[in-house]
Amino acid sequence: MSDAADRLAQAIRDVVNEAVRAAALEQERPTPAPSRAGELPEIPQDDFLLCPWCNKKHMRHLLPVKEVRHQLGGISPTTFYALVKDGELSLVKIGRRSFVQSEDLDDFVRRRRYDPSG
Repeated sequence: MSDAADRLAQAIRDVVNEAVRAAALEQERPTPAPSRAGELPEIPQDDFLLCPWCNKKHMRHLLPVKEVRHQLGGISPTTFYALVKDGELSLVKIGRRSFVQSEDLDDFVRRRRYDPSG
């Protein structure tokens, strides 16, 4: 074989080996179990911050829109933004991203709580 053909064959082997290594790494990562409908997602420990004043862990104050939709039972983006438009929820915009304050989400859920007495 010529020198150019040898270099091409080696380059192909390198690409194939890199693809095999990447696939092996992908298989080693555990896949999280899917959550069942109606079940609240587990809150990762990263969402809690250690307060420098009281030395306790507190939950984050801002939640991404996708997470809020998931916590509200997986509502659609259309339903979520209708709630925002109606003033039921408010957004905090930082750059191009939108968040909901965790207190606003809690207040919304309290207002929507079902009262069987009327």
